[in-house]
Amino acid sequence: MTITITPKKFIKWDTIKIGREGYFVKYNPARTDDTIANLQLFFTSIIPKEEVAQILEKEFYEFATKYAAYTFATAWDEKEDAINLTDVRPANQITGFYNETSKKIEMVWGLMRDEQVPAYIRDEEHLKKIYNGLVFKTGEQCAADTELYIRRILFLKKILKKLVFAELFILPLIKMISFISIYLKIRSFGKAVSKWKKYTGERKPTQQEIEKEKKEQQMKNWIDHIERNPDGFERLQAENFERESRERVQKEAKLLQQSPSDLDFVN
Repeated sequence: MTITITPKKFIKWDTIKIGREGYFVKYNPARTDDTIANLQLFFTSIIPKEEVAQILEKEFYEFATKYAAYTFATAWDEKEDAINLTDVRPANQITGFYNETSKKIEMVWGLMRDEQVPAYIRDEEHLKKIYNGLVFKTGEQCAADTELYIRRILFLKKILKKLVFAELFILPLIKMISFISIYLKIRSFGKAVSKWKKYTGERKPTQQEIEKEKKEQQMKNWIDHIERNPDGFERLQAENFERESRERVQKEAKLLQQSPSDLDFVN
């Protein structure tokens, strides 16, 4: 099966991640085909919303000054849910940019109108200039990476299908062929006799068989419970997703604290 991804023409710069005290920052530079930079703050503990808003304003100012792109900034909690800041600010997000003419930050709480954003901010050459030195990929490279990923997934699926086919059909067929070793035939016959004795009560099940049956029964009980109480199962799923989100955010924050990145901001 031939996989071909038609490449689009764009430049994509790598995400910047920085660990801070109590939170970490993810900055996705603007792409040349999607000219909005995305600044996200992930807080690893609960702090007052006013403090969250002030930190978001501070980080927006620093990143927008360093990288003069049209920027969209939001705050997230350890469950990866957006933090509602409408109690302390007019909106949940900040948008704006560094005005190179006035040497000032233009920013609003909410969405800035398109006519407020100068055309040069979205220009490809401007983005290449402000992100000079950052690692990037072209649309062709991204398409090639996607093709490679899809090929690997399809290859693994193909291997798994072959393994399943071999387990279900090939091995039993081999054991039936007359010129296969006597050992295989005796082993297969012995297994059949052992199963028959187990079902007739002539042989006590092994500890391994007991454990297997116990797990199968537990699985059956779980399925019965889910069918009888679907709402409870959905709540359990939500709790698991929330726990996994917390663990993912805490783990990433810990890694970034261990190896913090340096970002030289423009004064």
